[in-house]
Amino acid sequence: MKNYQKLILILMLGLLIVACSNQNGTTDEDQPADGESSSVMSGACGISYFPILPDKTWVYRIYDENDLYVENRVWYEDIGDTSFTWKQEMESDPPITTEVKWNCSDEGLVSTDYVSSNLPMVMQTMGVAGDYQIETLEFSGVTFPASELWQVGSEWTGSWKVKSQLTIEDMGLVDAEIAVTKNDVISGEEPVSVPAGDYDKALRVDSTMLITTNITMQGMTLPAINGEYTMTSWFVEGVGMVKQVSEDASFMMELGALE
Repeated sequence: MKNYQKLILILMLGLLIVACSNQNGTTDEDQPADGESSSVMSGACGISYFPILPDKTWVYRIYDENDLYVENRVWYEDIGDTSFTWKQEMESDPPITTEVKWNCSDEGLVSTDYVSSNLPMVMQTMGVAGDYQIETLEFSGVTFPASELWQVGSEWTGSWKVKSQLTIEDMGLVDAEIAVTKNDVISGEEPVSVPAGDYDKALRVDSTMLITTNITMQGMTLPAINGEYTMTSWFVEGVGMVKQVSEDASFMMELGALE
């Protein structure tokens, strides 16, 4: 039973790193002022509520139940007219890193690769000897819509099918097939305050994520694991996501700085 619980923890960690992050030491001059927006690139990748800015890092604070936080840094590399690479480094020992390839189209931004991370290194720090691989089998829908749809009432859906192979000492090879569906709706416009600043106008996006995980291990197919998570995110034009909360996952993340 302990091994099974540890397995579920590792699998869910790999999923929630991306699900909750679709993303110090700066002065006020470095911060985007209320009402101001950074320059946004043009073309299919130029969405003002999800700005893909070179040489910028979004520094988020992920809080625990005691209001203590770890930093989660997000930045973009390999930025082109039709694609870019999203990177993240979450504070831990060692840091948890993730990397995702995105494509840009007339419909919006599409994250076709679910996640590539250093979870094997993290597993070692948890005292788990093994390896972890994850592959996106298919994607449909849109991750974030085109600029003209960033208005109250807009809805969109993204769905992934993911295959994972996990090898753990004393457990052998574990296969998991994971189906993820994320439904989003822009529910309103409202002010929001975060450590990075006060914003009079932010679009509130309410999301529901459905995750079904089927696991086969040691010749047995385990009962499917079904999870449903709701979250709310606030996006500011020219800045991007500034806050995200989920009561289901006891999670809150705020923008601390834009470096």
